[in-house]
Amino acid sequence: MVGLLSSRSTAAPDRIRRTVALLSRRGYAVNTQRLADLCLGGAISADEVRWTAAASPELSLVEDVVVDRA
Repeated sequence: MVGLLSSRSTAAPDRIRRTVALLSRRGYAVNTQRLADLCLGGAISADEVRWTAAASPELSLVEDVVVDRA
């Protein structure tokens, strides 16, 4: 996971989108708490994951699981 997150891109929404994309490429989707724990660049709060998923046109929150809308 080292090197997947550039130093210029450290905002939580970007980190969440990158983590969801990484997990999706491997066939995984996780709930908000697990995504918060696994987030690239370090753990964040589950509330921040929920807020980001709700505000993002690229992410969806389905039964507490964050998925890419594509």
